[in-house]
Amino acid sequence: MKLKNSLVSKLKGNFLIKVVDKNRCILGEGVFWHPERKQLFWFDIIDKKLFSLSKRISKHWQFQEHISAAGWIDKSSLLIAGENNLFSFNLETMKRENICDLEKTNNENRSNDGRADPWGGFWIGTMSKKAELNKGAIYRFYKGKLMKLFDGITIPNSICFSKDKEFGFYSDTKKQKIYRQKLNKKTGWPEGKKEIFFNFSSKNFNPDGMIVDINNNLWCALWGSSQIVCISNKGKIIQYLKLPVKQPSCLSFGGENFETLYVTSASEGLKKSNEKYDGQTLKINIGIRGNPESRVEL
Repeated sequence: MKLKNSLVSKLKGNFLIKVVDKNRCILGEGVFWHPERKQLFWFDIIDKKLFSLSKRISKHWQFQEHISAAGWIDKSSLLIAGENNLFSFNLETMKRENICDLEKTNNENRSNDGRADPWGGFWIGTMSKKAELNKGAIYRFYKGKLMKLFDGITIPNSICFSKDKEFGFYSDTKKQKIYRQKLNKKTGWPEGKKEIFFNFSSKNFNPDGMIVDINNNLWCALWGSSQIVCISNKGKIIQYLKLPVKQPSCLSFGGENFETLYVTSASEGLKKSNEKYDGQTLKINIGIRGNPESRVEL
């Protein structure tokens, strides 16, 4: 499937979009490329599954609770965000070990978007299972401790970090805003107040998962808009990419040279989809290199 991009951009041309595999997610999320295993992982939050693809072989693991995001600890183990905890999961033995609780006493919430940071920490967002206003938060797990960074969030998304370690980013999809937070370059902890990096409310776009490329530009999935947007580190729109899915949800660079952009999507809430690919995970060869996912240090 080829997509003709007619928008003015440094990335003009045709982009080859392929479906990763036949699995269709209710709410695809948390896609990431394990740099040591050279293996793709992603989640279906609602169906409580972890999927993977390696050398064209697809497999999945079924869980009993909502799972949403992960980082890699080593070649065999992942740190996974469960419904109300962070736990390690061995991909070979399937052994799991609780690392820390996450809003353990709040059965109304679950985890959502998350990503490892360049200092070995892990940022994870929480939200109401019914998407109630301002019930969510963003936490950072670092050196064995979990600390709340931001609260009053409805749907936390877009967690990622600038290549130069100067900023962290996140969004509240409900508010249609991406925020930028200055970080301490030695420890990764926030310094000063957050600022609005990009406001989509005038366009009525909903920012979801986001990733940073090697040029420090940001690629953001726009939930409900059938497209991805590339934004410069100065906050200027560079590129829109049209997709054959209504609800793109999360992004990750991967492949041998990190030049493949992987995109999860969701079929949730679509009574009769106009696109037969809704809920499937896509890959796009865009010719722009991304950065490897950082390792989580326990």
